Amino acid sequence: MSISFLKAQALGNDFVIIEGSPLNLEKIQHIADRRSGIGCDQVVFFQHTSDKDIIEVQFFNADGTAAEACGNGSRALVTLLNRPTVILRTKTRHLHCTYSNGVAVVNMGHVSIADVEAQLLPNQIGLWSGVDVGNPHLIGFVEDIKRVDISTLGPLLETHPTFPQRVNVSVAQIQSEMILLKTWERGAGYTGACGTAACATMGLAYAKGLISDKMIISQAGGNLLITSTDHGIWMAGPATIVFKGEIF
Repeated sequence: MSISFLKAQALGNDFVIIEGSPLNLEKIQHIADRRSGIGCDQVVFFQHTSDKDIIEVQFFNADGTAAEACGNGSRALVTLLNRPTVILRTKTRHLHCTYSNGVAVVNMGHVSIADVEAQLLPNQIGLWSGVDVGNPHLIGFVEDIKRVDISTLGPLLETHPTFPQRVNVSVAQIQSEMILLKTWERGAGYTGACGTAACATMGLAYAKGLISDKMIISQAGGNLLITSTDHGIWMAGPATIVFKGEIF
């Protein structure tokens, strides 16, 4: 049986998007495999609902594990849907989204924050923080992000005992007009960009009074404009539909 799909990318974070119910673990792993399958960081499934304004969506990491949220994946799906407004119903939240002039904007909702005891980095500023923005993140601020090897650090901290499940691990460096960010994504590794990490970092830095309510979050894959409001954290940036096809 063949399965129709679309391949999309947002800041180099790439996705296979499939309309329909989620497939089993082995099939998701096969789809995500860059040698034997299509290759992607996450597989995204979506279904239309009886309410034309709401789309049901599920995200899965490359290793087949479920993810509660995916910011860049949400923007990729919004770009595919090409609607002025749409609500994505995820496992944990309703995400209000808009799309105009090639820019997908997603309200990721509010963040919850808690300090976390973990080994400090040599150039770290303050403690680690646990931040939930629909999925869990461990975030630390540093003086010089270039000195941090996130691919080594991430696997050491993603199973931190404070959390009941694996977490995304990020380090961030605050500059005058932007925040530099590196993220290790559970189940996918270092992807060069993570939308929920950008929103979680923005929410954390704003709550601590370190930044203004609107900042550029800069990652290896590109930049996102993140805005903190009373109604949630808004993420704006481009995404591209790369190609479509079928996999057997």
